[in-house]
Amino acid sequence: MNGSASSQATPAPAQPAAPIVVNWTTKSEVNTAGFNLYRAESASGPFVQINQALIPAANDPITYYQLEDVDLNGTRTRYEKLIMVTASAPTTDLLGVPIPIALTGIAGLCSIALGIIVWRVRRK
Repeated sequence: MNGSASSQATPAPAQPAAPIVVNWTTKSEVNTAGFNLYRAESASGPFVQINQALIPAANDPITYYQLEDVDLNGTRTRYEKLIMVTASAPTTDLLGVPIPIALTGIAGLCSIALGIIVWRVRRK
């Protein structure tokens, strides 16, 4: 019997590559226009830029808060003292609003409110 065996390997279906997600944090982004990301096949390079457009920076926005009290008659009094915090400060959720926690954050708001309440009570 003269025969030949032939074997054909069926390639396994290619698995889709999982997307690569790159996250980073910076200590400060003041005066930063944005970032470029580079990739290489080895640690020694060559590195090739992979983003087509500049990745925008957050630029650490500063947020200001003022406190306003509303009395039982609906009269509103806003206090001019500003509380300044940066976006990089940790936050806490207060009545559904994220409020930065810093020395001038919640503690500042509470101490200002308490001081103003005491001042108004003594003034009356």
